[in-house]
Amino acid sequence: YLTFRNLSPVTAKGKIIGKRHIPYIELDSVWEDLTPYWIEEDWMCRQIEQYDLLTVYRERINTTVYRQYCQYHDGNNLDQMLALLKRIYPEYADAADAYMHSKEIYYMNMYIMKKELFQKYMEWLFTLLSAFEAERKEADRQKQEPRLIGYLAERLFGIFYLYQRNRGAKCAELPYLKFYHTEPGKEESTSNIREFRLKPTKIKIKIDMRRLNRLFPAGSLRRVLLRGLFLR
Repeated sequence: YLTFRNLSPVTAKGKIIGKRHIPYIELDSVWEDLTPYWIEEDWMCRQIEQYDLLTVYRERINTTVYRQYCQYHDGNNLDQMLALLKRIYPEYADAADAYMHSKEIYYMNMYIMKKELFQKYMEWLFTLLSAFEAERKEADRQKQEPRLIGYLAERLFGIFYLYQRNRGAKCAELPYLKFYHTEPGKEESTSNIREFRLKPTKIKIKIDMRRLNRLFPAGSLRRVLLRGLFLR
């Protein structure tokens, strides 16, 4: 869920107005009391009406958006998508280059837009995704990683957002709530163990991400420095 407690307006040049916030907050269950996060209809409507586009709060990373994708996925697919974008929508080329070289990323594919802007985004996005799939061979489709299209769309949104913001769209960013349980009766805490490789060795270690997030909050400089030591 987007939390409307710490909404941050953003200038056309991308500067956050006001205090920086952590990108997300972890909660055990969606059934917890969410009153502290201002997810209330009247308040949300008043905020939403002020903006053309609202999305998740940016997260600072220790590498570029482009290199971060290539660490976890096949970079050839992203290269193909960027080439398509520059061919079909050349006016987005500068925004694409700027975002791919940025060290601030927008995760989650979460946003709220004015209806007209949303329709423009859908036409733009699915034109690119359809062109990408049309170029791929059947053998490539069969062996592609699950959710590939979703990962590419996530990066495309960052480009679209940057382009629209630069053109004067009134934007704001909000932290989001991350839940570990969404079923009734499952309110207990849980661990989130993930495996990472210690660079430059091949040694792998397991880390409880919930505990790590408490010590090194997402988006913090401490987190950025820590991520430089590991490669998942």
